Amino acid sequence: MNPLTQDPLPCVLPTETHGRRKALLIAIKHMNDLPTLGYSHRDARALKTLLTDVYGYKDENVVMMLDPCHKPGSLSPGPETSEINQKFLPTRGNIVEQIRLLSRGALPNDQFFFYFSGHGHQVICNHHTESDGKEEAIYDCNGETIIDNELKKFLISNLPKGSKLFALWDTCHSTTLLDLEHHYCNDHHAREAEATHESLIGRTHSTAPKKHAQLTLDSTYDVILQPYGCPVLFPWDPSSHHLFPHAPGRDGTSSWIHRRWHKHTAKHRPLGAAFAYTIPYIDAAITMGSNPDVASPMSQPMCSPTCEYTKPEDREKAHVISLAACRDDQVAYDDNEKQDTMTKFFVQALKRNPRITLGDLLLEIRECTSKITERRLECQGDPSEPGHTHLYQRPGYASHYRLDLSEEVDL
Repeated sequence: MNPLTQDPLPCVLPTETHGRRKALLIAIKHMNDLPTLGYSHRDARALKTLLTDVYGYKDENVVMMLDPCHKPGSLSPGPETSEINQKFLPTRGNIVEQIRLLSRGALPNDQFFFYFSGHGHQVICNHHTESDGKEEAIYDCNGETIIDNELKKFLISNLPKGSKLFALWDTCHSTTLLDLEHHYCNDHHAREAEATHESLIGRTHSTAPKKHAQLTLDSTYDVILQPYGCPVLFPWDPSSHHLFPHAPGRDGTSSWIHRRWHKHTAKHRPLGAAFAYTIPYIDAAITMGSNPDVASPMSQPMCSPTCEYTKPEDREKAHVISLAACRDDQVAYDDNEKQDTMTKFFVQALKRNPRITLGDLLLEIRECTSKITERRLECQGDPSEPGHTHLYQRPGYASHYRLDLSEEVDL
């Protein structure tokens, strides 16, 4: 039974072309004094049910890593705290070890699924490998970080040609958590599909980007990137607060819980230095000043809307798809009132149609998250006012190769 809906799930047997199917699901509800993510364990269990009942994963090949149900030091820790196998506690060391076990001995045609639900953040990148000058990272249950370079090394480096990995991230700042080569092109083609869908149903996109200044319109992306296939440098106007938001912290009693560590802006940002930002709703990195610790995106290889599609038989690396809850410059939110999360939308879409295309899956998830955004904006004021762009959330794909969004989801 599906933990989200209690409805029976249809079974989709694996095809003969598949080898082994293995999954690692990590869900962290508590992390120090950050907001509790009340539905992360529920979502992980729903995902396991989806994988085993619909996509043919064997129960013993799906590893779950959950933190205790109650915060450390709670007067009522509950029975689950003592029953958790210590090697499956989502500490940094355990997570790294389980990732290594996931891909150990990987063969062509093997299929892997990775899931993380928890808090994420960004830090300044000091080795000039990030187009936005920042490293994305996730937190373990003790507050230790695993940065994107490490995640890519542990998750992808051992995957052979012909194998597949689908990674799902329900956390903040998550589009490039695996440092995959293609995401601008995937978003461009996804937005083309969105525009077609909107014209068919006779409405315009209802989320806030259309209400902002012209630099935040989706159409600006093509004007900026298509001529040269790389981002344009913009001068920074300190008065343009709506372009450079800082999401306020929220306590655990809020109706809207975000999945980021809100203190990093103070801790990791040196005073008087220049910083790299990404303008919300424009997939172009911005570099200001001459801080040597922040790499110019112009020196980094970039994909563009014109990236060519690589046929499966021509791929020299594993086929890796990463679906993130939001862009690197955004935060991911849960709706406590309706118990909505990005993972919940993912599970529900695949339950209704296990053969849904990549494009339709993303479109459905974006529509659902946009409704969360609309409800938040109604509660929090006029979205056209400065300081509100941190409320937006735009899920998206990253991948080793440009995606064909008409292909069916293959888990």
